[in-house]
Amino acid sequence: MPEILYNLFFEAMNWTSNPNFVQQVIGVSFMIFVFWLFIRVAKTVSQSRRKARAENHVRLYNAQQKNEGHRRAGGQCEFSVGLHRCPRKSVHADHFYPYGRGGATSMQNFVASCEFHNLSKGMKMPSSVEKSRIEARRKRYFPMLASEKVGEWA
Repeated sequence: MPEILYNLFFEAMNWTSNPNFVQQVIGVSFMIFVFWLFIRVAKTVSQSRRKARAENHVRLYNAQQKNEGHRRAGGQCEFSVGLHRCPRKSVHADHFYPYGRGGATSMQNFVASCEFHNLSKGMKMPSSVEKSRIEARRKRYFPMLASEKVGEWA
């Protein structure tokens, strides 16, 4: 065991006697500092974005919004089954543009949906075809003064 320690000590002495040793240590230290600084800034930016979103936005629709949304949809799911409107009863208040991807919690982004369509959609972005279908159908069943537009970003 003492021989191993003796050899390690002399190898370390030879390594530190290298004329570029100080420059190498400074270079490695600088790279570690830059990496630490990058991580620190990224963490701060992430926390500030999360905090700003939490302060400015509400994720869930309240009871009044849900009742209004289901009423204006006629209590029926607004998504498509083939080329037609889904015949199932609407039981979920869904964000057309998912909240997790920047969708607003507003009545324009509200879509009444059945359990199947809400749970199968998840965080997927709906297509422009689906958007135009819903807007075209809304003209037939929405109240006179309500906007048929669907989708809104936060």
